[in-house]
Amino acid sequence: MGENVIFMVVSAFCPITLIITALVIWKFPADYKGIWAYHTAYAEKSPAAWAAAQYYFGKIGFFSNLAALVLSIAAFVPVLIVERFEPFGATVCMIVTSAQIFVLFADIFVTEGMLIKNFDNNGNPK
Repeated sequence: MGENVIFMVVSAFCPITLIITALVIWKFPADYKGIWAYHTAYAEKSPAAWAAAQYYFGKIGFFSNLAALVLSIAAFVPVLIVERFEPFGATVCMIVTSAQIFVLFADIFVTEGMLIKNFDNNGNPK
């Protein structure tokens, strides 16, 4: 059981880190083309696109990773409570971590979609 608690803590590390990162990007956005920010070619086309990308990515990243954290912890409840599921802690950790990485990529694709929808190729608002 002890190693399953460690697996749960390790799998919670990714969403906790991403929650903190998204919160910083959302609430304290970097200056145009700053270091601690959401950097893509489309986000860097103009200051308006940059500001929109920082706000949008930070907001959806915060809430989606908060949901991923809750679901990650919930996935370990059967492993920690039911004895016959105890050997599957490492497998659950790998599946949960893969889902968390999928959430991160989904956040990026959704943010890029928002930028493409709301800004032209020069970064000007449509």
